Amino acid sequence: MKSKMRIRKANIKDLKAIFKLVSSSENLAGDKNDVYETYTIKQYIQGPIVKTFVVEIEKHIIGVIFIEIWKKAKYSYIPDIVIDKKFRGKCIGYKLMNYAENYAKEEGVKYLFSYVEENNKIAQKMNIKLKYKPGNKFIYYSKELK
Repeated sequence: MKSKMRIRKANIKDLKAIFKLVSSSENLAGDKNDVYETYTIKQYIQGPIVKTFVVEIEKHIIGVIFIEIWKKAKYSYIPDIVIDKKFRGKCIGYKLMNYAENYAKEEGVKYLFSYVEENNKIAQKMNIKLKYKPGNKFIYYSKELK
């Protein structure tokens, strides 16, 4: 029997599973100091701007997407999407992106964008498949404030 995949809005009970997922991905940060903390994910789950959706199979969370919704400006930004390594290559990220796009449309958004690390060829391929157009390249700069 094939397991059924379900996409749903995240809740606070999902915090540990989401943290484990984002901590397992090497392609999320601009530098080694830029990492997710549990309080950030908690804010994303509960906050008014970022919406968090998870993919689950048999009640196990195997994917997550964060989507910022800026209603007045009518644009959305996807800071991150992560699929468990064991489930990659099965179009789950593609389905999750489609879900986020539909959610954004329902919220009145007209423009959706994301950044993809230059060496993350899989995410780039998915974005092209979803008809996203590559834009200008940027260099990430950071500074620790003391």
